[in-house]
Amino acid sequence: MVWRAGNGKATVPEPDDVRCGVTRGSMSTNILLNKTEIGKVRKTVFNDLPPNHVYGYEPPKDPENAKQVTMTWKDHQPNPSDVPGPDFKAMNRLATMHGLTGAPEQRSFRRENPVLMKEGVPPPAPLLPSDVNPRHTYGKPPGHRNAEDHRYMGPSEPKLKDCIQARFQYDWVKANSGRTQALNEAGRKKLILPPPLATKASEGHALGATRFEAEVEEGALDLWKMTKFTRVESKVAEAWRAAA
Repeated sequence: MVWRAGNGKATVPEPDDVRCGVTRGSMSTNILLNKTEIGKVRKTVFNDLPPNHVYGYEPPKDPENAKQVTMTWKDHQPNPSDVPGPDFKAMNRLATMHGLTGAPEQRSFRRENPVLMKEGVPPPAPLLPSDVNPRHTYGKPPGHRNAEDHRYMGPSEPKLKDCIQARFQYDWVKANSGRTQALNEAGRKKLILPPPLATKASEGHALGATRFEAEVEEGALDLWKMTKFTRVESKVAEAWRAAA
């Protein structure tokens, strides 16, 4: 702590500047005595190398940076050593025409009479109207109005003021405000769905259920019960009759 006269306050030095006791030169190279700065990597203290020293292999820097690579357009240059491959069909056909039908004979014939594949010539690009007529323009001219434009927007172009102020939106809302009741009634009618049509399967199930209920009511059909419950009277029915 250092005392400064006149202000009545004491200034505290930085922690790295505080050193008590004997200061030796070897302390600067002792990693246990050197503190790490906040937000920085621990510095190397075991040797006295320059700050720009690189450990290991330092690759040479590319003279082209990212800007030069992205902002420069280079046309494709074909590889001069790229030659077409051998045409085995043509060579085998020639060997057969010379009376060579065995595999060893064809191999030696192909080695002595090489035939390369023909490179395909790409077809020329089709001509565009602008290639023939330099004044040709693509798209619809500003003053042209087709039948669809007349049907949806009228005989003349809409004013830009009406488009910005959303006049067409308010016209649509105004036109549909009087149809609110009719639309609601139409929606209610759609919600009332007709009953589903009966099928042969549903009619057969209904007929079988009706016959079963009739037989149960007439007593012709006894409900199956376990043997130990046949002599037990129904308590629910007796309680219901007493309450009635």
